[in-house]
Amino acid sequence: MTKKLICGDCKTTFEIRSGKRGNSIIEMFLWSTLIIPGFFYGIWRKGSKPQKYCSYCGSDFLLPDTAGNREMLDKLKIQKQ
Repeated sequence: MTKKLICGDCKTTFEIRSGKRGNSIIEMFLWSTLIIPGFFYGIWRKGSKPQKYCSYCGSDFLLPDTAGNREMLDKLKIQKQ
């Protein structure tokens, strides 16, 4: 099941996009050249929780896409101006 979210920064609506910390290319490089750093880097990447972020702006300020959340974001936008 996919969840629709709304970004609190750019107001974009999208489905969840998750990713792990770090970079898989760096992990492969560390494993191929230096075994010990590759091992620790791999544990760090796999042990972390998947991070959710906006696919448009990269923000992690995400809310479920509901009418109430849309109204709240519109009110915050008016107050900032």
